[in-house]
Amino acid sequence: MAFINDVDMMLTPKEFSLLLIFIKNEGRVLSAEYIYGNIWNQQLENNNISTLKKTISNLRKKIEPSGYTIDASYRKGYVFERI
Repeated sequence: MAFINDVDMMLTPKEFSLLLIFIKNEGRVLSAEYIYGNIWNQQLENNNISTLKKTISNLRKKIEPSGYTIDASYRKGYVFERI
């Protein structure tokens, strides 16, 4: 479980794993391939990129109240940082 201001964020297991990776790498740009490989334990391919994008989008919405965001860095990946 993950909480913001004592409120459960109701994360799915994949969202929770994603949040842990981002917290451990705060401020660093992580490639989509790196993230997908660590969460789904398989290579990122064109047919599964939408799964990654949707999971990041869902997590982004849930962490907004925390003062953090997940930004996309064009052609490089994603970065978790304080707003």
